[in-house]
Amino acid sequence: MKIRDLKDFESAVATDLNAKAEIEALKAHREKLRDAMTNYLKAHDMTSVTIAGNRVSYAPYSVTRFDKERFEQEHAKLYAKYMKTDWFTKLTITPKKAKEAKKAKKTKATKPETAAQ
Repeated sequence: MKIRDLKDFESAVATDLNAKAEIEALKAHREKLRDAMTNYLKAHDMTSVTIAGNRVSYAPYSVTRFDKERFEQEHAKLYAKYMKTDWFTKLTITPKKAKEAKKAKKTKATKPETAAQ
């Protein structure tokens, strides 16, 4: 997609915000579906099932992770020695409604209402 002018840019912003909202809704829907499937398998003492050629299974598992916070507390100098900074670019879009609400709160907090004279 090529943005030729501000009208195209505005359209791209709106499309991006709509896509983000749709993705969030789909993720929430998917999570509910996966929870329901897991609950079904558990309720029927099953760990897997094949439906229409798709194998669905669940199993508990564990993950071993490095406790970065604890290491930093206990070995601050060594932690600092191995830290590195990476730089990235991030595009942020603040939806109009959120921006207006934030502005209204800020205005209320900074400009108290005065009585008419």
